[in-house]
Amino acid sequence: MFQNFIKQIPSKVLIEINKKIGFRLITKAGEKGVVNLMKMVPLVGGIVGGTFDGIFVNSCGQTAKTVFSKP
Repeated sequence: MFQNFIKQIPSKVLIEINKKIGFRLITKAGEKGVVNLMKMVPLVGGIVGGTFDGIFVNSCGQTAKTVFSKP
């Protein structure tokens, strides 16, 4: 009975329904992707900040060795 009902629906209507459903699925997946990306931001920020700090401290150390070493 339900299959007969579906067969009576015009193809244009089915295409529009599929578009709407597909859009909602993509939107939901996008929201979850954004949430997962936001969870990674602190991790990536920590890596970038740690790398910057390491390079900065190393260059300060090299400069200190040059400036304060005995001639």
